[in-house]
Amino acid sequence: LVNLLRQAGLDASPMLVSERRNGRVEAGYPSADQFNTVYAFLIADNKKFYLNANDKVTPPGVIPEKILNTKHLIVDRKSGGLIDVSDDILESREATNISVSIGNDGRLAGQVFVTSQDYARVKRLKTYHENKEKYLDQAFLKNTSDIRVDNFAIKNEEEDSAALEQKFDFQLTVQQTGEYLFVPLNLSTGFENNPFVAANR
Repeated sequence: LVNLLRQAGLDASPMLVSERRNGRVEAGYPSADQFNTVYAFLIADNKKFYLNANDKVTPPGVIPEKILNTKHLIVDRKSGGLIDVSDDILESREATNISVSIGNDGRLAGQVFVTSQDYARVKRLKTYHENKEKYLDQAFLKNTSDIRVDNFAIKNEEEDSAALEQKFDFQLTVQQTGEYLFVPLNLSTGFENNPFVAANR
């Protein structure tokens, strides 16, 4: 990757990296065994880019989450050295919108619409690419039983600058206690089961 960037006329350098799972770099005495992989580093249009040739979903303008807020070594005789990698602009941004109605049969029907941006987009895409068949279960339907999902669609998968849009219809049996119906407001948000219906609370 570094050679390709250089052939394109860009000033790219290899960067020794210690990803989060590998531990912190000792800045006072850095050594080769403190790093576990190599990224490509370059500056273009006064902006720094940290590129991993094995990462298929992180856009060039987003610092890979594995190296965010860590310290790395630029391998360059003239301008090399340790640098801190951080980002004060991008965040993990996600919005979940759910529209529902309750039928006379006690079933909940509606539609879920989720937009994921920046690091939330990268995380969703990684999960989606790992197993597209199980993506709905892993990303949205955990701890949700007796649910039927239809018409799942994902949009802007290839558009790096756009929010990742995910949409699907669902039907779900509502929990009932006496005359009360418990609407699952935390559906598709990643939270656990409703604590107010637990036997011990």
